[in-house]
Amino acid sequence: MITINMDKARVITRNQLRAERTPLFSALDIEYQRADERGDEKGKAFISEQKQVLRDITQHAAIDEAKTPEELKVIRIENLITM
Repeated sequence: MITINMDKARVITRNQLRAERTPLFSALDIEYQRADERGDEKGKAFISEQKQVLRDITQHAAIDEAKTPEELKVIRIENLITM
């Protein structure tokens, strides 16, 4: 019988989420710079909030609540947040 180590599977899922969010951070960095150049403080604050959501994504409760590898496989950024 094959046994899956769910602790290691969660680590893998978190690493995948980190890889998924990298290009999103890059895009938000550009938006932030543009908002900064315009002096758009509200825009900068909103972008900062979005970036914090991405930082927190690896601690999302769905990862720890997953009981099977199949439940972990469907965890993706687009399933966890709406930007």
